[in-house]
Amino acid sequence: MRDMIPEEIDEVLKRCEWSILCTVDQENKPYAIEYCFNYQDGAIWGVINPKGTAAKNVTQNPNVLFKVIDYKKVDYWWAVSCFGRAEFLRTFDDVKKGFKLIEEKLGLEEGRFDKYIEKFINKPENSPTLRVTIEKKTGRCEKAPDY
Repeated sequence: MRDMIPEEIDEVLKRCEWSILCTVDQENKPYAIEYCFNYQDGAIWGVINPKGTAAKNVTQNPNVLFKVIDYKKVDYWWAVSCFGRAEFLRTFDDVKKGFKLIEEKLGLEEGRFDKYIEKFINKPENSPTLRVTIEKKTGRCEKAPDY
């Protein structure tokens, strides 16, 4: 077992599609959700239910843990943790960017989320677009990656 170097961690974040987003509630109890993301410009972009528990937690405490683990798609085990601050993006351009980055990451046809994006033209306060600004990244793995 060894620590991953920053370039390896960035490669994992660029390659992976799904993760676990961990938040903390008012009573300091953890809460986690599955989270589809795209790693762009040193930040994690995605969308979550703006009325869900994770959204409420982020609004009260923006400190989050973003966790990616893979042991089935490769012949060695690795895990990456990103500690950071989450924020909902409220401009229409940011909402659109968040959805477009997810379309891109999942290889979906362009415009797949347009009907969702349009819902937020007049109600940006309900934005589901979440960006995690990473403050610290760590990673562990069994051996050197093969990429």
